[in-house]
Amino acid sequence: MNWHAFLDNLTIRTSALMLARSKYFRAEMQSEPVGEMVAAVSLDVPPITGPGLVELAAETPVGVLDPAFRVVRWSPSKATIIYHHGTNENPPEMSFNKILAGKGTAVPANLIFVRAPFNSSLRAFVASIAQARNYAAMLATSAVLIEGLVRRCREQGQGPILISGISLGGFVANLHHTYFNSADAYAPLLAGPLIEDVFLNSVYRKLVAAPDAEAEGRITRALSFAAEYAAVSHHNLFPLLARHDQYIRYDVQRAAYGPNVPVAVLEKGHVTGALAHDALRAHLLAVLNAGLKQTT
Repeated sequence: MNWHAFLDNLTIRTSALMLARSKYFRAEMQSEPVGEMVAAVSLDVPPITGPGLVELAAETPVGVLDPAFRVVRWSPSKATIIYHHGTNENPPEMSFNKILAGKGTAVPANLIFVRAPFNSSLRAFVASIAQARNYAAMLATSAVLIEGLVRRCREQGQGPILISGISLGGFVANLHHTYFNSADAYAPLLAGPLIEDVFLNSVYRKLVAAPDAEAEGRITRALSFAAEYAAVSHHNLFPLLARHDQYIRYDVQRAAYGPNVPVAVLEKGHVTGALAHDALRAHLLAVLNAGLKQTT
């Protein structure tokens, strides 16, 4: 086992001890499929007038949720990057700032950050993951919010739109690609089309309340969107994976993307890959400069 894989495993072992009584889906593993959740979420994205935080109320099958977005950079008729954070980032905009919006990051695009519901605090997130329905609703709400932002950008005459995000955010990008596919390009980072594999087959399983075979089927039914993904054109999809990632397993997710999707590869694990801010930024800039031209 190399250093990258070792660090992923150590991180999960430590997290499993800390979250021994707060594991994923500990109260309920059953949920309607995430695709049904997407169809059931209702929210309104107001016109974008400039930089600032906008907090929303989303009607969902699990109640009213609290997604938000922040416009960090906004100029007329420019390309736009919409970015979604990873799991329980603290603060939520940490990776966004490191990759795209920090000092010295010359990214020639409008920048919009998306915050998932249940991610305003650690306490809210840990409480939410007790139920698979909450997790599916979180994914679906973020995808619907991104779709609202895409529509506003189109209405307001902005240039090409790139959807990205890291880990959880990368899965949300793939979910939006699957159910809407309305952006010009997608660049999911350290994520694939099989989110259920993370919880059932990777080392991340240690953070899940021990499921039996029936419960595994319920989790798969709740979170899988693989069949719908397979039915979508992927000409605008430019993902990045880490070869030694122990959570988002490279061989599994690379195969799931399909043979015609160009996948960039970092020789890192999940933890070390998430910290490779320069490499992640370089991938997004490459998609911005080349990928968008191919799709417009």
